[in-house]
Amino acid sequence: MLGALLTVTLSVECPLGFSGEKCDHQYCNIQEINNEKIYCQGSGKCSAITQKCECYQGFISSGFNCIVEHAVYLDHTVSWVCLSIGIVLAIIGLIYIIYQYRNGNSTEDNIALVEIE
Repeated sequence: MLGALLTVTLSVECPLGFSGEKCDHQYCNIQEINNEKIYCQGSGKCSAITQKCECYQGFISSGFNCIVEHAVYLDHTVSWVCLSIGIVLAIIGLIYIIYQYRNGNSTEDNIALVEIE
């Protein structure tokens, strides 16, 4: 019974416009290389010559995915902006602490003044 169920499961035909083991949408082209299925997802196709995912114009490869070219640059830009803001804030904080220490306005002195009054 289990063997028959597995046979039926493996021989399922995908509906029109879908392909592959998981019936992915047709833009996920599948090519069999050394008995392994290579999935090329996104806006691209699997190349029989290079055995890699070749992306259409305006898209770049990210593993087996083709993603919009601008998305990668935007992601890196956001990362660099956040990192730069963090570094600037850390430097400002460090300068403030050094300034307070040199002027003798430490928090311990302020607490001592409140206790005396």
